[in-house]
Amino acid sequence: MRRANSRIKSEHETGQTQPRLLYVASSFTLLIVVLASCGGNAVSEKSVVLTGTVVDATDDHPLDSAWVVLGDTTLSGRSDSTDALGRFSVPSTPFLIEELTITRVGYASAVDTFQNVTTDVGGLQYRLKRE
Repeated sequence: MRRANSRIKSEHETGQTQPRLLYVASSFTLLIVVLASCGGNAVSEKSVVLTGTVVDATDDHPLDSAWVVLGDTTLSGRSDSTDALGRFSVPSTPFLIEELTITRVGYASAVDTFQNVTTDVGGLQYRLKRE
């Protein structure tokens, strides 16, 4: 039976450092596996949004149904069509460099390049010229 006032022996005195060391090593290994399964880019889960308007270059009239695409494809979900007020909102993940392309039937396309986008970008305005 153990006495109530006996002191607990330290790891150094008992020589039982292995279980704690094994626990720390296992936890560290688990952390590495979880980060690796995220594709090595845990920041990519954050989202950013590019917002703005598209207008006619001659009279500043808002252009509806203009297609706004970030990157080289619409399959990525990084595109939008302007509303009746010419507004668009394109969601994305942070990126190093991408092109934003704006097209509409009867108008010349516009292309803008963005670099190192890690936060929302708003207030963009594009003026398309009639063809």
